[in-house]
Amino acid sequence: MSLKSPRFSARAAIVPPRFMTIVSTPDLSPDAAISELAPILRDPNNWKDLNQEASLKSKLIRIIERLNRLAVVKRCGVAGVPDERKQEALSLLKDLQEQGIFVVPRGALESWVPTLTTTSRENKALWATEAAQKIEDAGRCPNDIWDFGNGIVVYIVKRLAESVSAPQA
Repeated sequence: MSLKSPRFSARAAIVPPRFMTIVSTPDLSPDAAISELAPILRDPNNWKDLNQEASLKSKLIRIIERLNRLAVVKRCGVAGVPDERKQEALSLLKDLQEQGIFVVPRGALESWVPTLTTTSRENKALWATEAAQKIEDAGRCPNDIWDFGNGIVVYIVKRLAESVSAPQA
């Protein structure tokens, strides 16, 4: 699919319609979400002070994450896609790469190094610094972040070579 294709839009680049047919159902049904939300919203103690509000916010975020069909894919990448749709997901990632859109196949970038870091992901700056150091220290492994980054470099070099060798109008 060409970026100039009428079927391709900026919004589609974020979540292509083809991808939405691949992802799994949410971890929480809407009816179950309502059942979980009702007691939270009815409890007057949830609104009394900042600590309670912080706790309430955390509960609501957990419910929202369980309603989000993309949450499992963000957390697990292609591994979070139902088995019967995995090949289709891999094909989509390849098609996107050919257009210069590189989707991390393991979900969020943090998913590359879940066992390497000890810092909480709550402090993203500190986590990212530690993760970068651990990735560098660990060295290359098959199908790791180095291969992913190398794929981006290969794409850029190829596009630059094509633009240099293309006849100027």
